[in-house]
Amino acid sequence: MWLVVVHPEASKFLDNLETVTRSKTRTCLALLRDYGSLLRQPHSKKIVGHKNLFELRTSGKSPIRLFYTHFQNKFYILHGFVKKTNKTPIREIDYAVKRQMLLTST
Repeated sequence: MWLVVVHPEASKFLDNLETVTRSKTRTCLALLRDYGSLLRQPHSKKIVGHKNLFELRTSGKSPIRLFYTHFQNKFYILHGFVKKTNKTPIREIDYAVKRQMLLTST
């Protein structure tokens, strides 16, 4: 079992989701907690071109993406958004990268 730490802004995002969507997302978080770095697609996918940055993925009417990293034996949920297009918007990745840089610089 792994420790999963959620950034305060990502926590606010999760709290504001509809009940069904929030439940699906919490199931994915539980999978990350239970399987850690062994978790693979369709639940987890590496973000190409970014070191140690991954997305936790839900499907359905409102697919959710949570960006996370693994640092000092913990998983950190950095940022979340509702996926509305086929390609992940660069600005969403940028939010996660900035938080990742702050985390690893401390």
